Amino acid sequence: RYQGSATHAASESTITVTAQSAAGTTTLVSARARSVPFGTAITFTAQVSGGTGVATGMVDFFDGADPAGTVLLDAAGRAAISLQLAVGSHIVSASYRGDANHGASSGNVSVTVTSTPVITPTSTSVSISPRRLPRAM
Repeated sequence: RYQGSATHAASESTITVTAQSAAGTTTLVSARARSVPFGTAITFTAQVSGGTGVATGMVDFFDGADPAGTVLLDAAGRAAISLQLAVGSHIVSASYRGDANHGASSGNVSVTVTSTPVITPTSTSVSISPRRLPRAM
């Protein structure tokens, strides 16, 4: 509110501020395989859904607490990454950062990496039976 002065009239105005929050989202994480032998890459996909339109922005992937990579969402709201993990059980998570219309969300999936299978050579044995030869006359 302005009180005015000798040369300016008093005035008052109202400002309206509307806060718009981003819509809630869900991040579904899937793995192409849930158990693989060591040395095999696993593809993980994060699908972000919810809100109006398709989510945009970045998804951060983690192997446990360790950062595994950052991927841009595609036109369908998906981000995929291929990882080669150490032997053992892993929880791989994806954390969507959010955009102007979509709130942040995260999800995870469990996978197991088994030790490399041991390949044992096998031998093939051949046994030959003696044949009886015809007798000479």
